[in-house]
Amino acid sequence: MWVFSGGEPTAQAGLPAAIGSVKAMGFEVGLHTGGMYPARLRQVLPLVDWIGLDIKALRGDYDAVTGRRGSGRAVEVSLQQVLDRGVAYECRTTWSPGLFPRQALYALAEDLAARGVTHWALQQRRIPGAVWTPPLREEVDLARLARGFKVFTVRAA
Repeated sequence: MWVFSGGEPTAQAGLPAAIGSVKAMGFEVGLHTGGMYPARLRQVLPLVDWIGLDIKALRGDYDAVTGRRGSGRAVEVSLQQVLDRGVAYECRTTWSPGLFPRQALYALAEDLAARGVTHWALQQRRIPGAVWTPPLREEVDLARLARGFKVFTVRAA
């Protein structure tokens, strides 16, 4: 599988043509995206075989996490497009207690499950310069977070 990632691939106007070229060579195509450009995502959805969609926070918390006003709405639209299209996907959230509160993480998990997300990965945020970061299993109730998901994955430092 050929995966388009790095920065934000959907910010590139040439993405649909690039994906088309890779598909023409016979490769399956994956896409890692933060979902900030739902119009471009809609263009390439029919071309991709798998999507990794970063979900950074609840919609109301997005601006604080991303530093980009209105970013939560764009990601909601992108998530719905992915779910409606039925393409293989994984939603993933990178988290640490300093990013947003534990209770907001639980609320995010409940929100994603209620929207129909079945594949969610929780990734531990690596903090540059930190000597030691407590494992996620010591920071949150993983069983509580896993409720409602067909596949729940934990990626720890």
